[in-house]
Amino acid sequence: MTITNSQIDDEGRYKCFSGPLETDVKELKVEVQSTSSLTIGSAIADDADVYIATCRATGGRPQETLTLMLGDDPAPCDGFLEYTLPADAGFSSKEIVCTFPATRENYGETLKCVISGHDVSALNGEITENLEMHNRPCNDIVTVTFESLDPNLRVTCAIDAANQPFPAIRHYFIYANDILKHESSTGINFVALTESEYDLSTEFECVAGNYLGNTASGKKTYGPQKTTEKLMTSHPTTEYEEAIAGKLTTSHAKTDYEGETTSITSEPTCTPCPRSLTGLRSGASAGIAILAILLVVSIIINIVQFVLLRRRTKPEFDGSKMNEKG
Repeated sequence: MTITNSQIDDEGRYKCFSGPLETDVKELKVEVQSTSSLTIGSAIADDADVYIATCRATGGRPQETLTLMLGDDPAPCDGFLEYTLPADAGFSSKEIVCTFPATRENYGETLKCVISGHDVSALNGEITENLEMHNRPCNDIVTVTFESLDPNLRVTCAIDAANQPFPAIRHYFIYANDILKHESSTGINFVALTESEYDLSTEFECVAGNYLGNTASGKKTYGPQKTTEKLMTSHPTTEYEEAIAGKLTTSHAKTDYEGETTSITSEPTCTPCPRSLTGLRSGASAGIAILAILLVVSIIINIVQFVLLRRRTKPEFDGSKMNEKG
């Protein structure tokens, strides 16, 4: 006997008879593969970045089991919720939600939702997503700005909204002469200093970052003639410049947070930063100007050489022959 296009109503025990004798009994189970999905969101919980993973399976039979794995291990869920969703009679639908920390260690890892519970192994399965939705900050996006609050001074780590990575920078450190004056993990990016805490020669520096890494401003003095911001130069990389790139420690004593985010084993990409479209660098402009001058000089030399050559090859006028003809 063959049953095609089986329905739930076909499920049950089937007996086979040969004459008056029962020869065999078979049980028919109807299994249906669910429609499944895995989505990953991002949030902030207790001043920390977290992932929120949601795995959903709808319209399956029998009821399936959903398991979240991070790499080869169970996902480290700080919060785990399981919901039974509405479904047609004879079918089941469910959803699980797992909240776990976003860390440098799990950046780029594969999150997997395993769907099981079927006797027909082909109906079991898994869905995967990579944890690559976050970005580290780009270099050169933070600057030090000043605002006089006579007699105090407000120092701010300024970042354009368009340059913010995802998740946005919430960790800020402000230094005065390499002494930490302000630290925040909640996005407060400024500090007000009293007269006794600064003078016109005080060098200020901002370090800002998210859990994937830090970026730093150049050092800058409040005195208008003493700006020492880090520039792009062709000289050998200094220890400070390497520190900004995350290769060495910074020039000041690192905080615990800075120490945790300086070296990243799995290097994430930074948020694309706007690039200047105002024209060529001054060095390139100067080079073009020199080439133009050399071209003009070359043309003038060629003209002079051509005139001199014409004079040397022109036949001389012989007046004696005209006299003879006369």
